[in-house]
Amino acid sequence: MDEKAQKEQWVAIGEHVQGNFQKLDNTNLIETFHNLFKVNLVIGKRLLAKAVLEDECEASVHTISQLCLLVNNVLPSFGPLIGQEIVCRFLHDYKNKNHAEGRRILKLLSSLYKVGLIHEIVILQLLQILLSRENEQDSIWDTVIILRFCGKKLQDANPRAYNAIRDKLETLECPLDSNIKTELEDLLDEKQLEDNVTLVHHSAVIVPNRYPPFSTSISQDENFWDLPKENLARFKYHQNLNDLEEEYDELKRGFSVQEPVDASEQEEIQVSETEPAPEATTVPVVKPYTVKDMTSSENIEFKKKIYLVLKSSLSGDEAAHKLLKLRIPDDRKYEIVDIVVKSSIQEATYSKFYGILGERLCSSHRSWKPAFLQIFNENFQNLDDFEPAQLRILGKFWGHMVATDYIGLEVLSNFKLNEEESTPPSRIFLKFIFQECVAELNAQELKERLQEEYIQPYLVGLFPKEDPNHIRYAINYFTAIGLGLLTDDMRETLDTIEEKKREEARIKQEEEMRRYDEERKEMEKQNPPRETPKPESRPSRYQPNSSVPAAPRRRRSITPPRYKRNGGRRSITPPRGRFRRERSRSPERFKKKSRYQG
Repeated sequence: MDEKAQKEQWVAIGEHVQGNFQKLDNTNLIETFHNLFKVNLVIGKRLLAKAVLEDECEASVHTISQLCLLVNNVLPSFGPLIGQEIVCRFLHDYKNKNHAEGRRILKLLSSLYKVGLIHEIVILQLLQILLSRENEQDSIWDTVIILRFCGKKLQDANPRAYNAIRDKLETLECPLDSNIKTELEDLLDEKQLEDNVTLVHHSAVIVPNRYPPFSTSISQDENFWDLPKENLARFKYHQNLNDLEEEYDELKRGFSVQEPVDASEQEEIQVSETEPAPEATTVPVVKPYTVKDMTSSENIEFKKKIYLVLKSSLSGDEAAHKLLKLRIPDDRKYEIVDIVVKSSIQEATYSKFYGILGERLCSSHRSWKPAFLQIFNENFQNLDDFEPAQLRILGKFWGHMVATDYIGLEVLSNFKLNEEESTPPSRIFLKFIFQECVAELNAQELKERLQEEYIQPYLVGLFPKEDPNHIRYAINYFTAIGLGLLTDDMRETLDTIEEKKREEARIKQEEEMRRYDEERKEMEKQNPPRETPKPESRPSRYQPNSSVPAAPRRRRSITPPRYKRNGGRRSITPPRGRFRRERSRSPERFKKKSRYQG
């Protein structure tokens, strides 16, 4: 075939590859794979590599990387081609500060390593280049992207190198942008990175790579970071076109991929490649299978390990350092906090060892705070299960966390300080929380923190402002535990409420009196009083021609005299006095002597 015909064939292959690749999405991987091999990809593999690198389809990078894997299993020369091109393009974009395009390429490169097309040596060399420029924020961001996409596989393949990279990131001293800092903290906080492979329809089965992954040596010198001299889209005349056609025909006869009706019904994917004796190779489907441990033996061992770490540490700082080295994932941090709290209440008295430990954990990363809040809420809900001595230790521990401001005063919104909703354990727990805060802050500073504007909505149940009975109860409680200083506002509120009630009562009484007067006047209008007759006038003694009103007649008492009450008889009461006593004696002795008698 002459050069013109080959060029026309080249253009037709390019249009076919480009059209089918643009239709690729997360649901038609196998269909697109079949359609691509309807043309001679032995000749057009560079066109397919160009389409992959330009990424003009709607599929995710994981779907594209799986398509590259399927093509490489049939056409083994495609893997090294795409690997060389993608590494060179990333280094070129990184050198020229084209970070947007470079990071898109970097995501695809990391995904190709995850499916097995690229060797870990390539990833480690790129990470070495990026970390050697640790003062550049773009290098740290690119490092985070690589670890996000393929960190789990890199950790399994080379744990020593992976841990060295993490230690390097943990000791960075250069200032970072807030977004990069947040992503880096989230990355370093995870013990094992999640596998980000997106399983799509017909590609839930990941076919293993049947050929060695691509590996190359990357120079540290930027002068060698250039694009390949050969352009992928440039036409190249083939002298041995017939050999390439025969190779393509042999490939079509040698492989077969059965497209399943449903992903759950797919049992195997058959892929064959060119060998001396080509045969269809069946690749079994890798179905996820999860074994659930119902004995909780792993959980018990984990708690035992944490407990031994606590008991083998001489200080809270040492215990925190040992726990942080374990790199506990976020979903298990609450278990650590639960073990710390339960260990603290087993002591005879409160030990600052646990308070310092909690303080160090919260200061290490922000992901510890939700774990502490979760355990605080659980402890508050189960206060009835603790003994009084345990409530004392528990209150002092959480009081220390509140005083150091690693746990905000928002947790006090759980308390409802009134006679109906509070219980003896909750009142004891709250008492020791406040007493520990006063011991570490002093009462005046605690009062100032409680009076901040942002915290007021969370303290409505603790410092009531509406119900007088609840206000009195709260005042009596805080006064009884020696914190009457915190009740000044409540006392003023109570005085205001009582004054308002007295004013309302006075207004109500005046209103009732006014209404009563109106009703009385209305009744007088309906039933006027009778007029009393005026007394007859009589002539005046001093002015004969005038008259004066007659004086009203004096009304005398109608009480009858005593003798009339006795039926006309006088009183028969015997006489009293000396003569009465004398009559009782002999009359001879008391005869009156005459003065003339001797």
